[in-house]
Amino acid sequence: MLAAEGVSDAKIDLALVDDRTMRELHRRYLGLDSPTDVLTFPMAASGEPLAGQIVISVETALRQAKRYKMQPATEVLLYFVHGMLHLCGYDDQTRSSARRMRRRQMKLLKMFDSRNPMAGTYYSTVESINLCPLKKG
Repeated sequence: MLAAEGVSDAKIDLALVDDRTMRELHRRYLGLDSPTDVLTFPMAASGEPLAGQIVISVETALRQAKRYKMQPATEVLLYFVHGMLHLCGYDDQTRSSARRMRRRQMKLLKMFDSRNPMAGTYYSTVESINLCPLKKG
């Protein structure tokens, strides 16, 4: 996925958290007192290799997966791709930038599916995720 964005070197931390933790992070860093699906924290200075942290609310993923009749792991994959795009510089703050990001997101999700012949939807399910501890500070 990163290669498709022209990134050859990256260090990405992934944290899967509950809604309570996500709400706390959302409030602390964005001033919004509610849980959200994914937060992204870029950590690379200009000119350095891509680095950042993606935080995903598993509870939100479970609710949304049920609502949209998706596998929970597929919903987590969607959030992960969304977070990766933010780290790569995509923005969803305006209608046009959100539309551009959504198109790229769908294209990348289709790439996951094309690499997984067992996938039954337009994007694949996640079989495993390597986790790292959430860095506080």
